[in-house]
Amino acid sequence: MANLRVVFVWHAAVEPEYRKLLAAIADCGVDLLAIVPTAWTEGGKLLKVRSMASDKGCRIEALAALGRDRVKRFFYPNIPRLASLLRSFSPDVLHVFEEPYSLCTFEILLLKKLVASKARVVIHTFENLPTDHGVPFAASERFCFKHADAFISVPEEGINVLRSKGYRGPIHCIPIGLDANKFYRRNNPFDDLAFLEADLLNALRADTFKIAYVGRLVPEKGVDLLAEAVASLRAKGMDLVLFIVGAGQWKRDLERLVEQKGIGKQTFFLAPLQSSALSAFLSCMNTLVLPSRSTGRWKEQFGRVLIEAMACGVPVVGSSSGEIPNVIGEGGLIFKEGDVEDLVARLSLLAGDDVLRKRLAAKGRARVLERFTHEKVADGIVSCYKEILREAVHHTSADEALRV
Repeated sequence: MANLRVVFVWHAAVEPEYRKLLAAIADCGVDLLAIVPTAWTEGGKLLKVRSMASDKGCRIEALAALGRDRVKRFFYPNIPRLASLLRSFSPDVLHVFEEPYSLCTFEILLLKKLVASKARVVIHTFENLPTDHGVPFAASERFCFKHADAFISVPEEGINVLRSKGYRGPIHCIPIGLDANKFYRRNNPFDDLAFLEADLLNALRADTFKIAYVGRLVPEKGVDLLAEAVASLRAKGMDLVLFIVGAGQWKRDLERLVEQKGIGKQTFFLAPLQSSALSAFLSCMNTLVLPSRSTGRWKEQFGRVLIEAMACGVPVVGSSSGEIPNVIGEGGLIFKEGDVEDLVARLSLLAGDDVLRKRLAAKGRARVLERFTHEKVADGIVSCYKEILREAVHHTSADEALRV
């Protein structure tokens, strides 16, 4: 039996770590052509990609994008090249890992109708709020709802959002994953952290309770709440250190805040880390906190750093915003979003109970291996492909029977 042929359109595949998902899908018996931008800013880093004949079983085609770094507005202007790729590859499935309101998604589906009409369409979404995206993006969304054979929603709440907007087709809830062979608890983490300055290394080696935040430095991520909680715990006599890893518009505000709260000397800011260094860094931590707070237009859609920390055997503490409780499950603790005192209580409990920390660390790692590896995610995605192709055969057979 011939392999499934899949065209996978995904701007985030500029990140080598994310391309491991494509390799895992290819390992499931799929011939994969991935279309990615030649350049994109992912995780705070500008990444550039060239077309590659093979990337662990996956052919990569990198095309210049207009509106780069704008998920909603970007598209590929080289229409003839896109059409040629779709026509020549002749996919069974066209998987667009872009939001349905994206101009890129509209462009790809329109071309599909013209040059690859037999392909079944899967669209990926992270949306967990019923947002009206306005003109012309709402029109793109409606077009995609009409022509998609199935949706994959990363957050569980996305199912209700899609239904509320009128989509009536199949919806599969599949999380994102990671390479569990790269994210694990390191016995000698400092080998990968030698590039850090001496004061940082000393703080990482110190026998103190170490708390980390990793992610974008923006208001909705709630890092100020974590700083307040750390200041409160310090005032109660707890010996702890806070590490804030990331980049963003709010960094200077946070630097001023930790000074105002009297924890400037106990707080260290680090630039975004590559995955190998991040795994080593997390291995030094006693806990990782994701204190996201919902706004009128956003709530946490997943929280990738949670599974990265859990894979490294780090107990996690997350707010009740969006998908965080579904990701953590029994692998960590949840506090009421926006509630500093509740966060203080969870951190106090964790700091004072070594048995609890060990139990959560083990459960977190086990949960990642069960649900959040690239291989598990790929299995779910390929099952989705096979289901919509079976439905296509069923409908074709039914139509033929009616004609007879």
